Amino acid sequence: MTEVSPSKAVSTHKSEIQASRFLRTALGHIPPDQLTTRMVYEYLDIRSENAPVRANREIALLSHMYKKAIRWGAAEINPVLGVERNKEKPRERYITDSELLNFKSICPIWLGLYCDLKLLIGLRQTDMLVLNWQQLDEQGISITVSKTGKRVIYEWTPALKEVVRKIRQLPKPIAGLTLFHNRLGQAYTPDGFRTIFHRYMQKALKQNLLVETFQERDIRAKAASDSESLSIAAGLLTHSDSKVTERHYRRK
Repeated sequence: MTEVSPSKAVSTHKSEIQASRFLRTALGHIPPDQLTTRMVYEYLDIRSENAPVRANREIALLSHMYKKAIRWGAAEINPVLGVERNKEKPRERYITDSELLNFKSICPIWLGLYCDLKLLIGLRQTDMLVLNWQQLDEQGISITVSKTGKRVIYEWTPALKEVVRKIRQLPKPIAGLTLFHNRLGQAYTPDGFRTIFHRYMQKALKQNLLVETFQERDIRAKAASDSESLSIAAGLLTHSDSKVTERHYRRK
């Protein structure tokens, strides 16, 4: 948690901090080479009573910890290997065009443009929030995907150029390096952005513009779902395995 987890995406590290607390509380007193697969299953079963998905994430973190433990000489085997985890149902929420338009109608202009850009390039929120002007050149928008380290260039299209043009024209009391930033010119934090997005989502519900909420990440799924083919969708989301795209992002 000191050397490895902080190198992951900010949202992943934050999630693992919480997960590690549960693991440490339940299993921290057991020497690494004395934890058994049966103990892992016992932990999984107890945590699954209230949080089956979180239990899966915690077990995944424990497995990663053991990979490092073996490498560092703190354990000989990984007791998590082969542990059957809880089944997870893929999220199915699909945002219709009219729903997205209705949501944008009550949003600040910058947030509506954020949605437009995300729909065109399908980036994760982590990468969207740190997207800066230096990543834009004659070829398009250059991205190093935070989750995989993969280098991608989103080539210019008329629609992409138009959205970026509108973003450039946004009123900016203080210029910032990122495309989207607060009044101080600083990039939005994930928590700060999540609060803003939730606020306008609730406003849309109260004004009967929406009958069901959607999450920011569902826009990424809409980008994949609206793509002409599975291969195009997988390329857009930078997935090396199109099965991941089909199972989790093609919702239409």
